[in-house]
Amino acid sequence: MKVKLTLVLLCFLFSCQIRYEDNERLFLKGKLANNDNAAVANIPIEIYASNIWLNVFEVENLNSRNFFEDVDLIGNGLSAANGSYGITAISPQGEPFLVTYINRADAENYNTKKPSIVIYDLNTIPNDEITYNLPLATLSDIIPFEIRVERKTNLTDTLVFSASFPRLNRILNIPDISNQQINNQFLNKVMLPTTSQTRDTLQILEGDLLTLNYTLKNRTIISSGEEQIKVSATNNQYVFEF
Repeated sequence: MKVKLTLVLLCFLFSCQIRYEDNERLFLKGKLANNDNAAVANIPIEIYASNIWLNVFEVENLNSRNFFEDVDLIGNGLSAANGSYGITAISPQGEPFLVTYINRADAENYNTKKPSIVIYDLNTIPNDEITYNLPLATLSDIIPFEIRVERKTNLTDTLVFSASFPRLNRILNIPDISNQQINNQFLNKVMLPTTSQTRDTLQILEGDLLTLNYTLKNRTIISSGEEQIKVSATNNQYVFEF
């Protein structure tokens, strides 16, 4: 009985593996630019195929596998001097789930000053069954942004503040590449009357928006407010004095 069960299991696992067309290829084309629409060169681009739809965790952790899936790297390359890329990949049979991974952290030539981008649902791109044309993807620079809070004249109130900003790595959906699944990151702080200064350095993408909310308390709420800062190389610091 155990032998039969093992054989059935092996057959099932084998059926889950991706099969490929003999002597057939698919082509992926696209372009990378920064926040100023300038070309971004020498960025690694990879194409993965899976026999099932992959969730965000599985794509971001390609070494993790579950019992019922198989994930294959089917093509890779680098963006050219003008930011464009053209990648030839082996062609899977049927309709596997296709994912493009741009600037993956473990990839050769990974650029530490740029984010990683995963582009989902390549299968939905209108194509001639051979060539997939991807919309422009933006790889802004990662900016160290400093938030400094200083107590100047207020000696008795407690300051509660938080900063929210988009995560560095992005998940983009095809066909609407602007539909970004971005979970915000948060910084939450409390400054008691005995604290005179605090500072934090955050890693944010140039062009992203940082939202700062603050509340002054002394038994009751005295005042509150919100500030929004668009991050850039020349606007990479915020000082709050109270």
